Amino acid sequence: MPLGLEMIDWELPLALVSKAPTSPVAHIDKPAPIPPKRDPEIPSCRKRKRSVPESQDEQYHRADDLRRPGERVDSKPAQIGRPGGVVVNLDPHIAERVKPHQLEGIQFMWRAIVEDPSGQGCILAHTMGLGKTMQAIALLVTIAQCRRSGDPRTRGCLPEPLQTDRTLILCPAALLENWADELQMWSPSTSPLGGIHKLTKTDEGVIETWVECGGILLLSYDRFKRIIGEDEPGLKTQPTASAKVAMHLLEGPGLVVADEAHAVKDPNTHLARAMKKFKTSRRIALTGSPLNNHLEEYHTMVDWVAPGYLGNTKQFRAKYATPIQNGLYVDSGQKAKMQSLKKLRVLERYLDPKIHGADISVVANEMPSKTEFFLTIPLTELQKEAYNICVDFALGGAAHERSGRTNLWEWVNVLQLLCNHPSCCVDKLRARGRERRGDPVSATAGLDEMRRKVVEVFQAVDAAGELQSAELSYRTALVRDIVQAARNEGDKTLIFSHNLPSLDYLGHMLSEIGCEYFRLDGQTEVPSRQSMVKTFNRRDDDHDVFLISTRAGALGLNIQGANRIIIFDFSFNPSWEDQAIGRAYRLGQTKPVFVYRFRAGGTFEDVMFNQAIFKTQMSQRVVHQKYPVPHASRDVSRWLFPVREVDKRPFRGHPGKGEKDSAVLEGILGRVDYVQNVELTEIYQRPDDERLNEEEIRDAEAEVVAFTVKP
Repeated sequence: MPLGLEMIDWELPLALVSKAPTSPVAHIDKPAPIPPKRDPEIPSCRKRKRSVPESQDEQYHRADDLRRPGERVDSKPAQIGRPGGVVVNLDPHIAERVKPHQLEGIQFMWRAIVEDPSGQGCILAHTMGLGKTMQAIALLVTIAQCRRSGDPRTRGCLPEPLQTDRTLILCPAALLENWADELQMWSPSTSPLGGIHKLTKTDEGVIETWVECGGILLLSYDRFKRIIGEDEPGLKTQPTASAKVAMHLLEGPGLVVADEAHAVKDPNTHLARAMKKFKTSRRIALTGSPLNNHLEEYHTMVDWVAPGYLGNTKQFRAKYATPIQNGLYVDSGQKAKMQSLKKLRVLERYLDPKIHGADISVVANEMPSKTEFFLTIPLTELQKEAYNICVDFALGGAAHERSGRTNLWEWVNVLQLLCNHPSCCVDKLRARGRERRGDPVSATAGLDEMRRKVVEVFQAVDAAGELQSAELSYRTALVRDIVQAARNEGDKTLIFSHNLPSLDYLGHMLSEIGCEYFRLDGQTEVPSRQSMVKTFNRRDDDHDVFLISTRAGALGLNIQGANRIIIFDFSFNPSWEDQAIGRAYRLGQTKPVFVYRFRAGGTFEDVMFNQAIFKTQMSQRVVHQKYPVPHASRDVSRWLFPVREVDKRPFRGHPGKGEKDSAVLEGILGRVDYVQNVELTEIYQRPDDERLNEEEIRDAEAEVVAFTVKP
């Protein structure tokens, strides 16, 4: 076996596969409707004994363990398609566990990949935790069974590219192990998938074996870029693969599956350019976040699965992106709002054959409740003083002339550390001072003065050995109180942060209160990640908290052992935080989930929060056809300003909707008075009354027809 090749041989004689029963059932022209969406309300450290019910995944595995080898469970056949009168059913091993929204997703991909005469691809845009991986595997199993069927009519229903027994699955490196596990779990005992090849090293023999023997090749995006020759300049790269191997990757697969496909949202990246080179047009994009920042990202993903379907970027921007976005602000004019609604309807209808979306509401009846709180907290007096020093320097004279857009984000990073906890910021500034000692004096004099002033603000508490005190930041004091109250309830907590200094501080604070925790960041090896997650999810494990770097741990982890989630800080892209929440709130979660999001009132975080709300509501409208009342303002753009006073407001929520957090948050709010505002996320999900009238709907439908029917 070549170096770097891990292969699981599930290939069986064709005769065994071709005899699989295919019971005829009524033809399904359209997927069943999605179920209606629900209308979106410092204590002792002694721990209460945990009571964690068996998760859904554990139930599945236990059922499989009790089943005799080769035993089938009788279940109603699940029809995938009926091309040319040939009934194609889902394998019973999968059908017995498939959920309605998953069956719809599989049927959708079958229509787009197998039956659609255009020969293009599709996007499965189901939110985190709904089983996109399982749906893709179910499709691969179905296609492979058709390919190996003893019935020539069944084999003939597959288009020529899918007669090729080679599938390429691309994903972030951290998800390779997860894909291998899922393939093993969901493949039937008579699996027709062939060999599962996982590229663990850049070894040409692995790819050549896949080309010769067929099966599935699992490959990370980074290795794919390097093999194709689209690696970013300046990075340490491995030896360049031969042109022959690159050709195998680009021309060999009959089907390409891209997991976490929003990785190709920017058409100007090396990865996006490499992904455009595939010969096969049968392409599937799996993503829980198809739209992160702006509508052009949506165009890029659609253009990968269906090149030219939406025209070029310039045409898409003029026809859809600009008019849609212009009408989504709270201060948009009435005409702009109506034009936005019309263009949204046209885009939604036109993309129906290419995108299948679903959010967590499709399994609402099977999931415990989720309550999300936005908590606005002020800066302490020392934080305010240091914050204003940084802003004064950033906006003043020569410093302002030196500050371009890139420098602005550097300042935002420093200010975010300060908002999190002063020690994070002080340590960062001191480290930067050491790094710049070799720079010319003229270039560093102002920065040195600013650093000195900020450090002086905290000199007294530092001298007293109190710089690490949680009380220097209401943010960290609140985290401490939530964690302690949660562990008293027998609940585990996930804490997500975008920066390592904050994780360092939080780890120190947790140790100080005797709290056991795991930590995962970009330096954590993949095998260690899986091991920590499995341990943390165990009912008899004593770790109370999982500290996680948002970007490193927001993908591919199933951590249903926790039901409390703290979003310690947030970014310009709200999908990162949504992905983070999806680590715990997903199928298999059995306890009510509580999410705590923090915002430093009167700071740049107000601006970032405004943008995050806009992006989230835009995604809800475009991807999930929900129409929340606009809350984001267009007239919020200035990032750097002195700390503003924020008035304390009463609790804003939906009486009777969701579950109030009486065990944790309500108790804390009864003891502290610094929290300025508490809001439920439902406030930003209330449906908008603005709707198109009948005439406007007819105009939109006519535009769809005119765009679809081409001469």
